[in-house]
Amino acid sequence: MEQVISMIPWIVSVVALFVSVAALVVALVLFSKLRKYLSDSRSVYGYGSEEANIRDEIVDVFLTSPRVRSSLPKPEIVEKHISVEVSEAQKRQIVEEVIASVGRPKQEAGCKEVSSNPIRYASAYNPTMENFASISESPNDSTVFELRYAESMEEGTFTLFKGAYDRIREVHDFLEGACESQGNGRTISILNQGKFIVADGKTKIETKLNVKFE
Repeated sequence: MEQVISMIPWIVSVVALFVSVAALVVALVLFSKLRKYLSDSRSVYGYGSEEANIRDEIVDVFLTSPRVRSSLPKPEIVEKHISVEVSEAQKRQIVEEVIASVGRPKQEAGCKEVSSNPIRYASAYNPTMENFASISESPNDSTVFELRYAESMEEGTFTLFKGAYDRIREVHDFLEGACESQGNGRTISILNQGKFIVADGKTKIETKLNVKFE
């Protein structure tokens, strides 16, 4: 009995040795199969060396990662503005060439040159003096009426100057002596234009302007 007990360590050592050899054989078999699989993969997909394959896989993962792509700076589009500087002499030359090419229309024999009716701008009318306070060729801060003269410059028609509508809405006194108004709204409508004549150096109202406030 004692002899059997003394042989147990030897038996365990032998079994362990067999197990180690078997494990080594299995490892060699698996290694050969894995090596064959990697070799077949390189031949099928055209991979190069193992180092190159690992590098390519890292690059692919880096480029396809959403987090990496979102952190990459977006390309900036730079717009190039081309400016052409023209000197004053060149500008003057261009204008002169345009004027020379257009020229003035020829006047037919026996026909007079037709011009549009002159327009003047007048301030409030003074019924006592029978004249507008001032008349100018261009509107200003005191302009209330727009005068359109006939060709003879001795008569014409007048209406309200549109640039004065806001002041007229607030103060109807600007129309005194020159207009007949009705209503009390904010919208201004011209019912009939007024008429004037030029006599004794004055611009006198012959027919008052008819205005309606709605």
